[in-house]
Amino acid sequence: MRKNIFVFILFILSNQIVQDCSIYANINFTTKLNRTWNKNTASPIKTKYTISDSITLKFMNEQLISNFYQAFQKKDWQTMQTCYADDAVFSDEIFKNLNATQTRGMWEMLIKKGKDLVIEYKIIASSEKMLKAEWKATYLFSDRNRKVVNYINAEFLIENGKIVKHTDAFSFHKWARQALGFTGFVFGGTRFLKKKVRAGALKNLEKFIANKKQ
Repeated sequence: MRKNIFVFILFILSNQIVQDCSIYANINFTTKLNRTWNKNTASPIKTKYTISDSITLKFMNEQLISNFYQAFQKKDWQTMQTCYADDAVFSDEIFKNLNATQTRGMWEMLIKKGKDLVIEYKIIASSEKMLKAEWKATYLFSDRNRKVVNYINAEFLIENGKIVKHTDAFSFHKWARQALGFTGFVFGGTRFLKKKVRAGALKNLEKFIANKKQ
């Protein structure tokens, strides 16, 4: 009787071990399957970033933006241009929704006009796709020869090692006060002046790009 009970217990335990092994094998197989290559995309199948991926992407994004601002400091507009994707979009308080060609032309135009331009920057936050930075531009506004010190908050959306969206935010009123003097002080907070400045800046940019093509 005792022998039969012992055999019965062994039978139950062996079945449980087999089930556990089957579950483990299935989990192991699924894990390997998730790491296999997708023949259509020629890339590993991943549902989300690993910790290693995240660290690598953040480092690459920070390096990209550091290269961008360091080129800005050196007035190397060619290197700045290469940091943007061909479908990139740029916006700030003066230029709105520039495409990649306009954005690249804008930096070239501003650097060529602003020979006394001094740039300082620091990266304040980054992730796999987003990066935030603060930068300061000190220069003489060419139209009035007035000194401007502008503090800007920048946000970048980065994909495949290129900037696809770049947004700069600053106080238009503070900028206008410095750049335009009394006019900026009185009317810097109005839509009328902002619209006028935007129209003039876009006209100058389009003229600059058109002249380059000739």
